[in-house]
Amino acid sequence: MIRIAVCDDEPEVVEKINDSITCFRRDNKSDFTVEKYYSGESLVKSKKKYDLVFLDIEMKELDGIETAQEIRSEDVDVKIVYITSYTDYWKRAYKVHAFDFISKPFSDEEIHNVLNDFLKFYNAENEKTVELRTADGAAVLKVKDILYFYIKDKEKRKVIVNTNHSEYVSTESLREIYEKLNSEEFYKAHKSCIVNLRYVQSVTKNNGGNITMTDGTSIPLAIKKQNEFLYLLSKQLRKG
Repeated sequence: MIRIAVCDDEPEVVEKINDSITCFRRDNKSDFTVEKYYSGESLVKSKKKYDLVFLDIEMKELDGIETAQEIRSEDVDVKIVYITSYTDYWKRAYKVHAFDFISKPFSDEEIHNVLNDFLKFYNAENEKTVELRTADGAAVLKVKDILYFYIKDKEKRKVIVNTNHSEYVSTESLREIYEKLNSEEFYKAHKSCIVNLRYVQSVTKNNGGNITMTDGTSIPLAIKKQNEFLYLLSKQLRKG
């Protein structure tokens, strides 16, 4: 089930997007669920996670950019499509990583094109896996579910794989694992750990460098790798 939110302070715009999604869902037999919001505040306060958000930029009180910043602080994966009447907002919107833009007034075809692009991306992301050796045999994990790898026991060199659902202990070395991963998605931040860039919450350069992951885990960042890491992180964020 793909979860979509539509947020605009003009009810007629929300209904038009919802109707377009309903039409697309029927014609393509897609498994979508849609929830409607009429302010940025209500979307943020819902605390719900979505796969795709259609978000108006010019809203009263909490505008679309501010709303997106709040959402991004809790969810790095959600794809945001900005709806705007003014192209001047586009540069600001890129700072919170737009998946796409739609200008008012828009057509059903434009909404359907966004949904088609999103489905291609969504399906590709869900199909990517990596196979790892564990003490219990081979484990095939979805790449998007992996947060980080780290060496727990330096003497036995056990590598812990932390995912959104559970932990695994791999019998492979950190180097062997890294060779299986996409270097644009994962980064060897330190000799003892590899992080999934999409789950990085913040970075500091104090005390030699430190990465905070979205689950609150603190991971060291080697001083000599800080500039390269920040470049790859910004590159990864621009994809979203």
